[in-house]
Amino acid sequence: MDTLKPPRCAKCGRGMDEGLMIDRGHGNQRDIAKWLEGPPERGFFGWVKTRGKRQLAVVTFRCNGCGYLESYAPPRLSSPAPRD
Repeated sequence: MDTLKPPRCAKCGRGMDEGLMIDRGHGNQRDIAKWLEGPPERGFFGWVKTRGKRQLAVVTFRCNGCGYLESYAPPRLSSPAPRD
């Protein structure tokens, strides 16, 4: 996974460390959180529809001073849209 240049904290100006947000899915399966293009649409069982929508892995930075989190969904970390 490529890394982004860590930004300076927008709240206190200190340095930030790159990390990620864990998404726990069905059966407590762990995955990287993803940004999904468009407004949420619910399927028959109430799950969010993902078919045909662009998904981007979310990279999160945490300020090592105040703890502020800042997230990005850079296109180079994209993943293909899975089938529903």
